[in-house]
Amino acid sequence: MRLAFSGLLSWLENHSTVITPSRFLASVGYRQFSQDRLARAQSSWQRPEIVSLGGWLTAEWQKARFAHSGVPALLSPAQEHVLWRRIIAEEQLALFDADSAASMASRANRLLAEWQISKQDDAWNDRGDAAQFQRWSHRLEQICRREGWIARSDLWTLLPKWQNPSAPGIFLLSEPPAPALKRILEAFRHTAYQNHDRQKAACPGTQFEDFEEELDFAARWARARFESHPSSSIAVFVPDLARNHQLVERTFRHIFYPASPRLLLGGVAAAHSAFSLHAPWPLASEPLIAAALLLLQVARPEIPMADATAILRCRWIKGYSNERNQRALADLDLRRRRDLDVALDDLESASARCPQFSGIWRSVRSRLAALQPLDNYAGWARFFADLLQAFGWPGDAELDTAETVLADAWLTTLSQLSSLSFVSGPVSIDTALADLRRLLETGHESQNLSSPVQILDAREASGLRFDVAIVTGLSEQTWPPLENRSPFIPFKLQRQRELPGSSPQLLRSRRAALTRSLFSVAPEIHATWSGRRAAVAGEFVSQNRESQPIWKGKSTWQAFKPAILEELDDSLAPPFVPSTTTRGGTGVIKAQSLCPFRAFAEYRLQSRSPEEGCLGLDSRERGGNLHQVLEFVWQKLRTRDRLASTDPRALEQLVEEAAAAVVRNQRASSFGKIVSAVEEQRL
Repeated sequence: MRLAFSGLLSWLENHSTVITPSRFLASVGYRQFSQDRLARAQSSWQRPEIVSLGGWLTAEWQKARFAHSGVPALLSPAQEHVLWRRIIAEEQLALFDADSAASMASRANRLLAEWQISKQDDAWNDRGDAAQFQRWSHRLEQICRREGWIARSDLWTLLPKWQNPSAPGIFLLSEPPAPALKRILEAFRHTAYQNHDRQKAACPGTQFEDFEEELDFAARWARARFESHPSSSIAVFVPDLARNHQLVERTFRHIFYPASPRLLLGGVAAAHSAFSLHAPWPLASEPLIAAALLLLQVARPEIPMADATAILRCRWIKGYSNERNQRALADLDLRRRRDLDVALDDLESASARCPQFSGIWRSVRSRLAALQPLDNYAGWARFFADLLQAFGWPGDAELDTAETVLADAWLTTLSQLSSLSFVSGPVSIDTALADLRRLLETGHESQNLSSPVQILDAREASGLRFDVAIVTGLSEQTWPPLENRSPFIPFKLQRQRELPGSSPQLLRSRRAALTRSLFSVAPEIHATWSGRRAAVAGEFVSQNRESQPIWKGKSTWQAFKPAILEELDDSLAPPFVPSTTTRGGTGVIKAQSLCPFRAFAEYRLQSRSPEEGCLGLDSRERGGNLHQVLEFVWQKLRTRDRLASTDPRALEQLVEEAAAAVVRNQRASSFGKIVSAVEEQRL
């Protein structure tokens, strides 16, 4: 894998700063330079100046801040998001998703700066959304001016004014530059090189029934190419790779590692894997991080039963390996309460037979004693870290490489959460937890550029070169990708400034350019699609009638040999003692006729399914309560004559005492107390 710019190595050797459109392309360029140094038998070299466009803008701001006085502070993307959300919430209290609106507003503000769209045009009054965004943007400018802040979009306007002395810069562009970038190139006198993809002869293609068959063929095709030419670089392009991440990961692991029982790596690629999947995945979906978020639920007054039982069985809590059986029994005890929500007291009482857990609860309570209704983000970050430390997260077991990466990513996310105090005042714990989850939902990616097979999103093809490549998902449903136009910018102004995809002509041109870049990444390309092929790919693909060389081995499930089962004679059950009472009534006969093993397991081994929560009382509980009240009353009366001779008012008092005794402490929650009061009146 390399960049599609022939002069890259000479530019870096001349100590020029090379700026790429993305961090991924910058990483590829650095690896390409390092491989060239190693091929020249050099053992060390000076790190080349190759950065992404975003990194270069930030670096120039840092230079200006050190060189000039009065340069405002630059907000991070997370800080800017919180500021946008605060402004939106102040004006639109009824907006149901302020976070999404803040993300859209931040993107619109960046497009305004990059394409130099005026905010004073009359077209802003044509649409309510645009006029509302204009007010939000004006409010953002007021706050930033007052506090001495700037958003990242402001760098496009301010950098040409600062004019920092810098080394010659080479901008590698995958598409024509926006007006703001043109202005920066002129002000800094940097050079821009745009990659021009050449039209090639149509490549062979194969049609399949569905997308899963395409991926299976692509994985087998890539493995065959890897085995025949181990030193070649192989690319697999998948449309919307982030959404198809799990399916792609599972398919390629089945084909490349069929004998490995660990089919999935949980999103973190192995250090020496034969393939590398470049797709961000949310950290919150990883078990280690999900467990951390789960444990933070104890700070709430009430915990959903599903989360409470998961906390008792969490393997990332200290002492799990020694007490897992006792904690499983504690889980069953907690379920017998049949509440939908429980409190920390319920968790503590259910796990009373777990010595280590009892010590953990004392430590947790000491941390919860410092809980405040409102605190700044830095305070909440410290509180979350202290609370997890009280649980002993991430447990006693030694972390593997992937889990260590995740633990470090968690600490980084807490630092990002703490930085939000710069733009926000005190917030509630619910707001802090919501922002923590949002930061963890941001894509996290572990790149392994040394793998021979690189799996990338089809939109990232521009600027890359491989030896061979296969392009999947060229059906009319998946290609080309949809353009996400900003609804906050008047469409009239978007068309005037010729934003990508803002008009039918520009949309067709952009789709053609994306497809051309996709089919220029390698001298040898194969394409696949399911259903009808996309019209825009027609000139690049021809129907293939020749079979392609693919790996024809067995996949994971086919590779495992059937296990030899050990047979045991277990015909002798525990002896039945005639003097004992067999519970179950006619259910014993029914279960025996349906399934003898189930009858044996339920009635001889006393196996039971865990209880499930119930909103209020179900028919079983109401019937049981009625039986208990009758039993309580009859134990007092005992005879029909005493029943007949007892005063009605005394009988009513006796029934009230029985009802109160039966329903007392059945449900400890606030809602359970209301249900118990109603049940007492009914009885």
